[in-house]
Amino acid sequence: EKPTEKSPDIMTWLILIYKNDKTFAPYCSELIKMKIIDFLKKTNTPKNNIILCPVPDFHERKYKKGELLVGLISEKIGIFTSNLLVKIKDIEKQHSQKKLSQKFENVRGAFCFNKGEVEIKNKIIFLIDDIFSTGASVNECARILKENGAKRVYVFTLGRTIIPEKEEKKEKWISMTML
Repeated sequence: EKPTEKSPDIMTWLILIYKNDKTFAPYCSELIKMKIIDFLKKTNTPKNNIILCPVPDFHERKYKKGELLVGLISEKIGIFTSNLLVKIKDIEKQHSQKKLSQKFENVRGAFCFNKGEVEIKNKIIFLIDDIFSTGASVNECARILKENGAKRVYVFTLGRTIIPEKEEKKEKWISMTML
């Protein structure tokens, strides 16, 4: 199938389909894997100093998107993975929050560090998620990882939501781009 009017570009189409169908996970993981490889080449960062970590899903899904992506990426490039974060409280859906500040407040305290997992002191964490909307979730995750000793946290996602600058621009579908 090809993109429809509801999903105007191939990335938006792929991400929307991926949310409900894990058979697209290998394609999605390949896109993130390429970005990680580019980053490693540009920064000359050794793989043994990196941990891949999924952003935990907030709501029950058919499958855990972040964990699936991280597993597939790890298989392809040989970087250690760990579920460093745990979701500890249910939150309201982010799209129901009207203001940006409400979205950040909504996720505060929703995650905690999985202390028994692995030592992250002075490690670089690659935080993996499917979509970067407002950045509220990844910001909260990065804060927790830094508080627990991570040297740096980098975020890799399939797409990024582009929010219209003016409130008058109410579009039915928001475009997404690769990070």
